[in-house]
Amino acid sequence: MSKRCKFNAVEKLRILMEHEKEYSTVEEITYKYEITKYALSTWKYKCKKYGIARLEESKISKKYSKKLKETGKGISAVIDIMRECIIIGVNF
Repeated sequence: MSKRCKFNAVEKLRILMEHEKEYSTVEEITYKYEITKYALSTWKYKCKKYGIARLEESKISKKYSKKLKETGKGISAVIDIMRECIIIGVNF
């Protein structure tokens, strides 16, 4: 389970079903499970649009190098770093 969310996909689905089937209000659900309204609506959207699998948290760590952070956040910074990797022989 992710550090960002204390619920796994099954638990999120159970919470969504409780909200839908038992006609609990958003306020009741968010209070009971200590989640935000935004989290609940995001889970609902992901589940309806992409299916249950999208309720699982991403397992990919998004860490950026110090050089990328210093260079800037634009696409040109990413391209420059990719070019340097190609020059030194790093395969993607």
